[in-house]
Amino acid sequence: MDANRLASLLRSLKAASSRRTALGVVLGGPAMLQRLTQAEAASRKRRKKNPCKGKPDDAPCKATGRCLSGDCTPQPACLPAGGNCSTNQNGCCSGACFTGAPPFECLAHIADAGQSCQSNDDCSADLVCVGYVCQSLTCIPTSDYCADGTPHCGRDGAALCLRSIGGGRTRCGRLSPMTCGCTSNRQCIAALGTGAFCATFKRGGVCICNDKTTFCALPA
Repeated sequence: MDANRLASLLRSLKAASSRRTALGVVLGGPAMLQRLTQAEAASRKRRKKNPCKGKPDDAPCKATGRCLSGDCTPQPACLPAGGNCSTNQNGCCSGACFTGAPPFECLAHIADAGQSCQSNDDCSADLVCVGYVCQSLTCIPTSDYCADGTPHCGRDGAALCLRSIGGGRTRCGRLSPMTCGCTSNRQCIAALGTGAFCATFKRGGVCICNDKTTFCALPA
């Protein structure tokens, strides 16, 4: 191998290494980092005009979808509260089907934060269904824990009011497991599950995430 080809190979390896370390994982290990990078690659491959740009949370998008933090969430396949679950007892959004006597119906007000929902009736009493995800709306729209350290939320008051990278109102979330360097909500959903989102903050505040200004958060 001549000197020019060797130098070119070394530059390529260095660039690849920089890209791999762009998402610093604080907790979660290599497996989570791999899922995040795979999700980002898939996002780049299918990137199209964002139907939720400039729209509020829960606005309609792509036929039956609903906007959430700038992304279009597809309507879940689970059965809503009151739905007939006689042939699919595990298919309720609430996760519970009453089978004491016909008609078998999906129970209401049971689904926890982060679970899929069709309406507020699916979510537990202190949560609402926004963008087909059960979550708390106790944060005021502009509150930001990372900026001042004061706003807390959730049923136990231990969750935090965080700003999503997708915009919209502040969302109630938890930091663990926390992954630094996310660039989209889709990455966090792929790594952590339904309702996860990419929180963003400015340097100099309460939140620190290596040299990054974003991290994945779990819904609360």
